[in-house]
Amino acid sequence: MTAETGTPAQIRERLRQAEEEARQLGHEVADITGELRQLAAEEVQLGVAEVKEQVGFALKGGMLMLAGLIVAEFILVFLGLAAMFAIDTVLQAWAAALITAAGFLILSGLLLLLGRMFLKKLTWKPQKLMNSLGEDAKWARSLLSSNKA
Repeated sequence: MTAETGTPAQIRERLRQAEEEARQLGHEVADITGELRQLAAEEVQLGVAEVKEQVGFALKGGMLMLAGLIVAEFILVFLGLAAMFAIDTVLQAWAAALITAAGFLILSGLLLLLGRMFLKKLTWKPQKLMNSLGEDAKWARSLLSSNKA
């Protein structure tokens, strides 16, 4: 027997140690896989919660804007009538109505543009989820690289 191979008992002991290390590595890989599954499930829950939060924000903002628009509509009707009657003292009624309608048309266009700008600011991309997924990927890479060593 050479010194490199050893006695049969030493070889059996090395094989037993190698089998034990392989079992331990298998358990570690299974643990990592389970943790990654749990992490993925939690990330999905985070993404759903974040999207729900944004949808809730958009709905609340939209409902408040709608309520404000209904009240503002009544105010504008009476202001428009007041403006039309004021112009009617100088011009004929049809010209006063036409000028008032043109003013409302301009105001409507401006409000639509402002509303569009507000809606463009909404983010439907779940940024917290994206950041968290990036951190998780770094964690998983570091965990896998530390197990290789």
